[in-house]
Order: sequence, then structure tokens, then C-alpha cells
Amino acid sequence: MIKAFVGYSFSKEDKPTTDKFKEYFDSLTKNMDFQWEDAQETQIKSLSDKVKQKMEGKNLFIGIITKKHIEIEGDKILLPKFFNKDKCIALKANCKWGVSYWIIQESGYAIAKCMRVLFLIEDVVKELQGLQSDIEYIPFTRGNESDCYPSLNTALGNLLREIKGVGARAATEEPAVDSKTETEKKPKVEEPKKDKTEEKSEDDYYWEIYAALYQKDEDKVNSLKEEILNKVKGDNNKTIEWQGKILNLESRVLKKNILDGLMELDRKSPNNPSILSWIAFELEKYGNYKDAAEKYLTSAQYEKTNFDRLFRIGYASEAYAKNKDSEKALDILLNELKEDLPKEEGFRIYRYLSDTVKILKDDDLFIVFAEKSLSLNPSDDSLRFDLAYKYSELSEHALSLHHYKILIKSNPTGANLNNLAVAYERLEMPGKAVQFYREAVKYDSTISMANLAQQFLNAGFIEEANTELKKAMGYENYEKDNVGRALTRIESMTKSEDEKEKKALENIENIRQFKLEYAEAYSLPFIINDGLQGKWGTRHGEFDLNLESGNILRAEREEIVSESTTGLLGLALQPYLVSTPQPKENARKKKIFFEGRIIRNRVLGYKIRTEEGSSRQSLLDSLPVISGIGIINKAMNAIKVMETDKDKKTSFHEFVRK
Repeated sequence: MIKAFVGYSFSKEDKPTTDKFKEYFDSLTKNMDFQWEDAQETQIKSLSDKVKQKMEGKNLFIGIITKKHIEIEGDKILLPKFFNKDKCIALKANCKWGVSYWIIQESGYAIAKCMRVLFLIEDVVKELQGLQSDIEYIPFTRGNESDCYPSLNTALGNLLREIKGVGARAATEEPAVDSKTETEKKPKVEEPKKDKTEEKSEDDYYWEIYAALYQKDEDKVNSLKEEILNKVKGDNNKTIEWQGKILNLESRVLKKNILDGLMELDRKSPNNPSILSWIAFELEKYGNYKDAAEKYLTSAQYEKTNFDRLFRIGYASEAYAKNKDSEKALDILLNELKEDLPKEEGFRIYRYLSDTVKILKDDDLFIVFAEKSLSLNPSDDSLRFDLAYKYSELSEHALSLHHYKILIKSNPTGANLNNLAVAYERLEMPGKAVQFYREAVKYDSTISMANLAQQFLNAGFIEEANTELKKAMGYENYEKDNVGRALTRIESMTKSEDEKEKKALENIENIRQFKLEYAEAYSLPFIINDGLQGKWGTRHGEFDLNLESGNILRAEREEIVSESTTGLLGLALQPYLVSTPQPKENARKKKIFFEGRIIRNRVLGYKIRTEEGSSRQSLLDSLPVISGIGIINKAMNAIKVMETDKDKKTSFHEFVRK
């Protein structure tokens, strides 16, 4: 996997350019085995500890070098005019654009940490000198940044081939695209700077064909096809695979129907995993999800690396989900889970599971799989956003707040800041909501502008109030009582919201930890037998659980509740009687029902409801239902449960075998 740290200028003038590259890097994370991170707006001039920490564990530094200031060599400065000795002049031809030196400093640190370095250099800046002058770089033109994407993909694809376990999709299957539509982009082929004697790599051909197809340059496409097929003609498998690659590109870029062509290649070279995968991709386009899933699974059998194999199984799982076959969709991934699985593989499986159950619209499973995946790979910002958004949809605003607070540290976009503000607003913290709507507005978030306007109309004016009060205190005869009361209110409001936030988040880690354990208990094989039956002590009393066919759990018990009564006549005459009538004991029955089922492996779901027989009513009254989910331990003598009551309050406790 490529784990990149991206250094760039945070100036307002450079933001449109750097935003385009950041959007493109985001698209790469969905189409390549690629992650990236930046230092956010640190506003520094020198290398900070934060940057050093962010570089830990990374294997690539990408420096976006933009023009900063005009530089002139000393001997090119012309003599000043005698009437203005403070002014120096130079010929325009001798003026060059300089760069941000702290980005160069970061790259030097990256080299010292044995990271690979790749520069994206604006074409008007002067040639880099010193340590960085022999490092690979790709030129770009401001306003036409997408023209350099083919060269950037080639460079990243070459790096992926050097990293153990990287799959073919990264450099050979699905080019990432930026936020523009395909019809708007006409990327030029950027020829990487290399020695004239150096031979073009296969990836070079791939991305050049991709760009030529976008440009609808038929002559260029045919010329490149002929070159690459001549280059590999001695190897039948490679020839077949390249014919498939070209067809796949024509399908993606030109929307051609290539299924028959791929089927013919499959007959010529059976069991080629790439051909099988491309056939599956085409079948999905026509809604034939079942056959597509089976092709992906067949492809997985012939992949050479476990990474590629899991990758194909992930695609198969999604295809089964689209076919509404939830059992197969989940089982093919769950069967890959083992107790001692490497962390990287565990992350990928849980990530693919979260994608699959999202298609199945199973919110509960999406949450536990996403939480588990993020525990193994916290840097997956895309998944964290989906999870935070899902919590918000489910009105779990404290959990949504938790994840958005993490997101704005790693990826402070307008959308993330706006959604964090929404979470604060839903949790009735208007002051904090206003604070983060303001932050989102700095990123030109129009929705945040609208939300902020609403907040100002409703309440919360903390920053505005402070500004006005400080202004008032500048006058000699200001109203001390009124200003003092207002300042006290602001301080009280801020303190109150801090306490609210603390209370809202206090149970979050317990809930998340329970969901992580739930994910494992759901995923890893375990057989529940009759040993689960018997007496269990709970906070609701003792239940004698019976395990019925279909993994159904049932229990019920009866309690006698005493009720004191005094006759109506006795109550009426009570003030006039010498001796007060004694109340009668009237017994009534209360039934408590436990109804549940084993969802999968060691996970169960249940409801507890109570019915009471009242002396005043002939019908049974049903009391509010308690819902819970439980995790059975492997010894089957304890069940950790998370319950939700009628007020949607969450609590944790244990069922213990008697």
C-alpha cells in the first residue's frame, strides 16, 4: 500500500490548485491501494513536530510545488537609477518564480526517513537546486492540473509494483477521475522526463492509451495498441491480458459493449483472473449480478496474492448484495476471517463487509463493521464520514459528534466542519454549533452559511456578543451592570455547553468497544449448543432460558405483586371514624417475558416485556419494552449486553449463569 504524506502551500491564492489535487488524491483512495494525509493548515515556516509525526509510517512524500515569489540571481540585478537608490531592477527574462522552502525542508526530512519523494511542480517555477534536483517530478499548469494525472498515475503505479502484495487494480484496471465529468476533461499525455534510451513501461502504455481515448485521438490509440502488442507478442498470456486491458479501457472511457470480445479472450486463455474480473465488471453493468459474483469468485481462485484474492471476493460480495442474496454476500467474506489474521487483511475484510451491508441497507451491521474496520485502520476518512453520517441519520448524535471531531483533525473540509456543527446543534449546544459553522464558512461552505444564519436568528451569539461587549467596555461610562450580566451569561453558557458535551460523550467509548466485540462475535465461527439453556441471573430477575429450533430463545416468569386497598366507603367516612379502616392486601400477577434469538455465532438480540394484571382492570396491561443485544462468551457462562430503554437510554450489564 502507498501511504503518502502530501506537503503543499496553504495560501489563499494556491487553494484552487491544491484543492484539485486533494480531490484527485481522494478519488485515488477508491481506485488504488493508496492513502494520503496532510498537516492541515499549520501556518508554519519551519518543519514542525506535527509534520514529523504525520510522516511516521508513510512511504511516499508528495510535494506540490507552487510559485511563491520572484527570485533573481545577484549578478543579474541591474544598477538602480541614481534618483531612486532604494529600488533595484532586472530584466524579465532573468526573473524566476521561487517556491515554498518549508515544503523543500519537509522533503529533505522525508528523504532522511527513507521515504520516496515525488514532486508536482508548477511549470513556471525555477529549476530546483541541491538535494531535490535529481528527484522524480511531474510538471503541471495552474488551471489545467488534470493534464498531469496520467503521469501521476504512472508514477504511483510504478511505486505500487515495488511494494509487496499490491494488487493489479491499482495500476492496470480503473483509472481514478477528478470531480469533473468525463466529457469535460481532455487530458494531454504528459511525457515523463526520462533518459532517451529508457524503454517505456507497460504502465506508461496503459495510461497513455487511457488519455488518448479521452482525447478521442484514434490514430494515437491505434499506434499505442500496435506498439504494446508487438512488445508482448512473444508471451501469449500477456498478449491476451493486454487485449483485455484495452477492451476494458474502451468500455470505461468510450462506453463500448465489449462483453463478446472478453468472452472470446476467456475461451483462448481460460482462468486468467484479470479477464474473468473484467467479464464480471461487464455483467454487473447489465444487472446480471449473480453471474458477475460467480465470475469474481472464480477470478479470486487464480489470483497470485492474498491481497488480490480478497479484493475479488470483496467485489463478489457486493455483487451478491446487489442481487439481494444477503447470506452469500456475507458468508464469502466472513469465511475469510480467522483469529490470528494479519491486521491489514482484517481491515480489508471488515471494510468490504461494511461496503456490502451498506448495499443491503443493514444499518446495525454497517455500524459494527465500520467501527471494527476503523479500529484497524483509523486513517480511512471516507469510511469514517459514512459512519458519522449514518449515526446522524439514526439520531445517534453523540456518536456522530465523536467521529466528526476525529475527522476535522485529519480532514478539515467544509462538509466535515458543517456536519460537526450540525451534531452540536442537535445536541443543543448552539454556541459550539455557531463556532464550527463559522469554521466551515471559511471553506466556502454555502450550506454552512445558511445554517449559521439560522443559528444567529435562533440564538447563540457568543462571538458576536463578546465583540460587542468588549467594544462597550472601551467607553468610559458604560452600563457596568448590564455588561456584567451579559458577560456572566456568556461564561455560564460556555461552561454549560462544555458540561453537555462531556456528558454526551461519556458513554461513547463503552458503546464503541461493545460494537467492536460484537463485530468479532458476529463474524468468527462458533456453535451455540444446549449449554446455553438454563437459569441466568439478570438485572430484571432470573430467567430460565430455553433454546428452541431456529435459534429462538424464550423464557417467562411470574411474580406476585401486593396492592393495598381501602374501600370507597371507608375512605369517605375516614375523618369521622374513631378507628381508621385497615387496608386490604390485594394480590395481582405480573408476567415477564424474554423473547430473543441467536443472530449469528455468539451474538443474540432480545426484548423483555412485562404484562401486569390489575385488580381494577380485567385486561393485561403491557408495559414498555426493553430491547437489547448480547455477546455470549466462549465458555457460555456470561452474556455481555447493551440495552436500550423506552427513553432511548443505553446501559450495559451482564447475564450470569446460575
